[in-house]
Amino acid sequence: MKQRTKLALFVGQGPSMTCWEEAVERAKKHGRVGMGVESFAEDYCARVAITGRLGEFIAKLLGVHRLWLYARIDRVNLNAQWNGKQGEGDRFIAFEGRKRALDLNIYDRNKRVVLLGQRVAESFGIHADFLEVLRFNGKRYLLFPHPSGINRWWNEPGNRLRAQKALKRFLKLDGKETKRKGERVHGRAKTALVAPPTPGQLPAAPRRSA
Repeated sequence: MKQRTKLALFVGQGPSMTCWEEAVERAKKHGRVGMGVESFAEDYCARVAITGRLGEFIAKLLGVHRLWLYARIDRVNLNAQWNGKQGEGDRFIAFEGRKRALDLNIYDRNKRVVLLGQRVAESFGIHADFLEVLRFNGKRYLLFPHPSGINRWWNEPGNRLRAQKALKRFLKLDGKETKRKGERVHGRAKTALVAPPTPGQLPAAPRRSA
């Protein structure tokens, strides 16, 4: 049977506290101890990355069933563990995020990549506005606002509809195949590709026109 082509790769920050606690409990029930608990939890949370409330939110935004969505996208987190709280959100280990992003840029075959939040985008060396598309390295990247309850972007009138339209266009679920108006190529205009985490392994930042 021919394998169905994936719509995109969705990249998140890391597992939630709920996922991590559930994974630790499962590890203990399976008799894991010490580092075995951590390893089991990392594997478990990797398998269920971007599911739960986050996955439900994205599926509802697209008007599809969550299981349909999970079957048609690849999902990965940049942090393997839940690293505790920081302010209102979860703590994000930037170094680990940059290292994982570098691996994805080099080895992942997905041509469309959805970056969930500014911290994820910065790990890829991308500075852009929400819902902007950046094209480089043979891939297209959409910077999507993180669908969390503490992200006030979602409270602004009209933003939910804008996000819905942008995501459907990016995933080609709107029935249109034409070039998108306003799409940024190689970091021109307001979007810029900044210095990569490891020199020489990612494309250099393109120069702006005078």
